[in-house]
Amino acid sequence: LNAENSSTSPSATKSAHASNGANESTDEANKSFVLKYQKSSSSNPANDLSPFEAQIEKYRNSTAKKQLFECIDLVPPASTNHDLERRKLFWNDVRLKLRARLPKEFLFKLIPHSHQTQQENNAKKSGKLHKIQPSTKHTDIVAMDCEMVGMGRDGHISILARVSIVNYHGDVLYDKFVQPIGDPKCSKITDFREDITGITKHDLLAYGIPFEQCQQELIELLTGKTIIGQAIDNDFAAIKCSGVLRKRFYQKQKQKTVSFADEDGEGEEEEEDAQKAKLKGLSKRKLKGLQYKKVNLPWCFDTAKCELLHDDLMRPRSLKFLLELFLGVHIQNEEHDSVIDAISTMAIYRAILPEVKEHLKMKKKQKEELEEKQKRNEQRREEAKARRAKIAENRSAISNYAYNNDLDRLLEQFDARTGCIKDNFDAQLLSNPYK
Repeated sequence: LNAENSSTSPSATKSAHASNGANESTDEANKSFVLKYQKSSSSNPANDLSPFEAQIEKYRNSTAKKQLFECIDLVPPASTNHDLERRKLFWNDVRLKLRARLPKEFLFKLIPHSHQTQQENNAKKSGKLHKIQPSTKHTDIVAMDCEMVGMGRDGHISILARVSIVNYHGDVLYDKFVQPIGDPKCSKITDFREDITGITKHDLLAYGIPFEQCQQELIELLTGKTIIGQAIDNDFAAIKCSGVLRKRFYQKQKQKTVSFADEDGEGEEEEEDAQKAKLKGLSKRKLKGLQYKKVNLPWCFDTAKCELLHDDLMRPRSLKFLLELFLGVHIQNEEHDSVIDAISTMAIYRAILPEVKEHLKMKKKQKEELEEKQKRNEQRREEAKARRAKIAENRSAISNYAYNNDLDRLLEQFDARTGCIKDNFDAQLLSNPYK
């Protein structure tokens, strides 16, 4: 990867905690670590930072904020397929630009650390859970990650064991252990997957909450919010409330949308709409453009299904690989931490947000062009069908008119003459092309 990231490596993390002391609180340790980074970067970045981080800091300070969020190409050109040095330069440039979009303090939240003091560990919370600050702000965009354990034969059935949610700035909103449905003693769990999740039976028995309580808290917390995740369909299958969340998201979006007057346009309704438009500060042009606007906002974003991040969506890359490839940050060195995974997902989403918006805009434009093309083709088919029907109708009318006139004339001749002219009548009838 050729990305020097010494500040986010596990060795740097361990040394930082060793210097802070075992009994020092996590908040103070992180605060001193961030202040040390800010002080060193402001004075002389080359002293305490790696060359790559110093280059990022220099690029962030020398580039206008608007230019930081301009769209860049995330796919290496074909000319670099057989040139390893050019390919390294391309990816280093991509990491430089993407990491410059993220605040410095945001990346420090990806560092694993001890979440609770020893006194808190002995009280009501596990040391594996992250502390939730009362001053944490709720944002409209959140990231969620779940850890699952195995149930059934060989533990092949995944059930929910831990849920973690962070806001747009990487602050923890929710982090709890969850017991299985109707099994507070966790006797049905056959595989805790400790090497991946780090969850033990003691964690679920001592600190876990019932599944029904967790589900209700998630519905209350996530209502109306856009959810970011890696392979988020698996998380939705575990929490078993994605349908409710999706329905409430679009209901809330409809409530936010300004309601306008009906086509009848009564005077009182027009006055109410004018007052609403005045309160919202909308011009008449925007008011007309937003009338009967359909709500078509995405309620979730899956980094495992983003075409910008994967060459083949049938074989998506892992979260660890994505973070190393696009940001040069290393995670999941040992067991997984669902909070770190959620922050990592939010970091990827924030880093490629301009490209995602441009990609969605392009797909929407292509969809509109395709619908317009299909509409034109359908109109042409209808016009051709109408023309063929008209031609067939005209031909039938002409044939019927000619046949009826000739037959009437021959019948009149037969009635006016005697039976001796019958042979002449038959000959004329046989020679009639419309018989």
